[in-house]
Amino acid sequence: MIWDERIENNLRDREAFILGKDEGYDSGKIDGIEQKQTEMIINMYRDNLDLDIIAKYANVTVDIVKDIISKLSE
Repeated sequence: MIWDERIENNLRDREAFILGKDEGYDSGKIDGIEQKQTEMIINMYRDNLDLDIIAKYANVTVDIVKDIISKLSE
C-alpha cells in the first residue's frame, strides 16, 4: 500500500509540474507578445502615424493606444 501511495503522489507531482511549466510558458509567451505589441505601437506613434491606423494594425482599440502613449511621458 505504501508503495502505491508513493507512485500516486509521484504521478500527481509530475502532473502538477508539467501543468505549472505549461502555464508558465504560456504566461511568458503572452508577456512577450504584449511587449512586442507595445514596442510596435510606440514606434508607429513616433513615426507620426494616425492613432486609428496604429490601433488597426496593432489589433487594439484607440483607447489602448492612447494609454500606451500616455505612459511614454511618465
